[in-house]
Amino acid sequence: MFFLQETAPDHYPPATVRPPSDTAIVLSAAWAERKVPLSRGHNIRGYHPVRPGHGAIVFESLIERDTISLFASQPEVEKIVSQPVTIYYMFQKRRFRYTPDLMVVWRDVPSAWADRGFQKRTFIECKPHEKLDSLGEALSRSEAAMLAFGQGPRVLVTRRELSSWGRTANGH
Repeated sequence: MFFLQETAPDHYPPATVRPPSDTAIVLSAAWAERKVPLSRGHNIRGYHPVRPGHGAIVFESLIERDTISLFASQPEVEKIVSQPVTIYYMFQKRRFRYTPDLMVVWRDVPSAWADRGFQKRTFIECKPHEKLDSLGEALSRSEAAMLAFGQGPRVLVTRRELSSWGRTANGH
């Protein structure tokens, strides 16, 4: 489901979702409806401080926590929201729901981030790279929902992106 190629470890291609096979129809959307559930032992959950005046952000995995850390360090980022919206949609005559992990709102999007697909409001899905193949169909289907929702792009983040982007963001 994903475009991968053999490259040097520092130059992995970005994790991308195959284009959806069909379009989705958004039935409704509820902003800030979903709450992060209590930990049941498989993930680490908690609250991450961002900066003065922002408040802490809830996370439900280490990848989400590290993604929050990366964007909290970007001065152009105005706001980071966890579980920002739940989208209820139809895809191939079946009902689904999808909640992106994070939403980042920028004052101004630096060109380096725009080149990675970020816009003023960008939704983020955080996944372990090793699970991308098994999640391919669900990610493609939820991509169709995000396209139909039309409120901003969705960017897929894995540990590889965090490693690469962190070096770039910190000038390494």
